[in-house]
Amino acid sequence: MAWYAVGCYYFCIRQYDNARRYFSKATALDKNYAPAWIGFGHAFAAQDESDQAMAAYRTATRLFTGCHAPVLCIGIEYMRTNNLPLAEEFFRKALEICPEDPLVHNELGVLAYRQGQFPRAEQHLQQAIDLLPQPPSPSWAGTVVNIGHAARKQKKFAAALEAYNAALALAPRSPSVYAAIGFTHHLQGEYGLAIDMYHKALSLRADDPFASDLLYTALRQESQTDLLLA
Repeated sequence: MAWYAVGCYYFCIRQYDNARRYFSKATALDKNYAPAWIGFGHAFAAQDESDQAMAAYRTATRLFTGCHAPVLCIGIEYMRTNNLPLAEEFFRKALEICPEDPLVHNELGVLAYRQGQFPRAEQHLQQAIDLLPQPPSPSWAGTVVNIGHAARKQKKFAAALEAYNAALALAPRSPSVYAAIGFTHHLQGEYGLAIDMYHKALSLRADDPFASDLLYTALRQESQTDLLLA
């Protein structure tokens, strides 16, 4: 457990080679210590070594039959490598084992979004948030943002803005959330509100190409609208 904790530390500071070294020490001492095998897999995945990551996750699956976590990790790795059908198969297996895990619903929501199934994505992502202790921790802000993205793709702009504002409450200094709010206003032709949000996004991250390009577009469209009104 001590070597595993050291491996987790190095993983958190993104020194993945060191993380793997200490996860290896943990598994050498106890080959049945499944958390270290999962950590091993995470460290390999972070360095795009998918085959080794899968081997580590499958070892954890064999050691902990009936545990959904390594099954979920295999699905995440398949999704990372763009093998979406296999990813869904493993997410469904994880869901059967543990239907109350918000992370399983989050991954199913992300998968559905990538497949263009936006209503299903919104449903799973919302279910993930509903399963969490309320209010959610800031680490779940990305899931709330994704609910907004799924709603926006369905042209449910009011619902999208509601989700983005909820995400802002969790992560008030997120430039991507301000840019998403701006883009939603932009799509509705509310150029002034969009411009304000793009400026807020760029004040937090000046090199954001998405906000910068859309700010230019919104300024041009607003000036054309003003000319027409004149």
